[in-house]
Amino acid sequence: MNKRGLILDLDNTLYNWVDAFLPSFRAMIHKLSHELSIEEEEILDDFRDVYLKHGTVEYPRAVNELTLWDRNKISDKERKRISEIVDKVFSINYRSHLRLFPNVREVLMWTREEGIPVIGLSDALERWVCYRLRILGIEKYFAGLYTWQHDQWFDDRHPHHSSIKTRVQLNSNELKPNLEVVNRVLADFSLNRETTFMVGDSLSKDIAVAQTAGVNDVWARYGTRPHELNLNTLRRITPWSESEKAKEKNAKLHIVPTFIIDDFHELIGLIGTRRPKLFD
Repeated sequence: MNKRGLILDLDNTLYNWVDAFLPSFRAMIHKLSHELSIEEEEILDDFRDVYLKHGTVEYPRAVNELTLWDRNKISDKERKRISEIVDKVFSINYRSHLRLFPNVREVLMWTREEGIPVIGLSDALERWVCYRLRILGIEKYFAGLYTWQHDQWFDDRHPHHSSIKTRVQLNSNELKPNLEVVNRVLADFSLNRETTFMVGDSLSKDIAVAQTAGVNDVWARYGTRPHELNLNTLRRITPWSESEKAKEKNAKLHIVPTFIIDDFHELIGLIGTRRPKLFD
């Protein structure tokens, strides 16, 4: 095998997930607080409990599972009305904030010209990932997608569409960092480890496993610089365990990336351009 490949983390590597999700989340909290006359801190506590239960801040039924509805004796009719309002507030804000990082589209176009398969590898929910790739207009550049599967969490309000032919749904125990999944991607697309590049913003989840797998690891340092307010909001609602915090801190101290980029365009120089030969 001498096939080149590009394995990409998605959130905070291709687009600004933190700086899109958290302002939208705060707008939703503000609207909930206004509609219910409840302090925002109380609502934040409620959301954090729901996220702790399900293991992700992108759990699609979070608003419906808040305990504040019952605590405040909100009627089903009012609950439905307010839920629809805050869902719309989040959606409008999210679409306005979600942006590709500079030069992402241009580099993905280049990979197509070079015949380099691009595979997305994410521990985010498949439906949300496909939605983001679709509205950002980059879904067509992906040959494969490996994401977290939890279809039972969704309903008809979140229809699932994707033009990506190879989509692999991962169980919770297969999420990053997982060497077996990286090896599976390499095998599924017949990729050469020496000419495959794996790019991500997380030292512990992306870079460490790429190094163990023997592929070229590239740390997307630009993706680690969200706005402080958004990062603080994420810390407030994310149920990270002490072991997870320690693991990430240890990664910053001990994992040294082979390559570091501050702009996605730098990938072209790392991967190299394979120009056609005049004579074979």
